Amino acid sequence: MDSERAREIMMTPEPIKVLYNGSPVWLDNILDGSSVEIMNLKDQSRQIVPVNDLKEEK
Repeated sequence: MDSERAREIMMTPEPIKVLYNGSPVWLDNILDGSSVEIMNLKDQSRQIVPVNDLKEEK
C-alpha cells in the first residue's frame, strides 16, 4: 500500500479491511510518507510500521 491509499482509507466512512502480516489492523496515524501507526485488532497492540507493508483486502 502507499501513503496516498492509506490516507484515503482513513478518511472513508465505510470499513476497509487492512492487513499487516496477515492480521487485521486499524490505521491510527500516518507519521510521514513511509510510516503509519497501526492498532492490531486482535490484541489491541500498537506499533509503527512501513506503510508499504500494509495490504488492503479486497
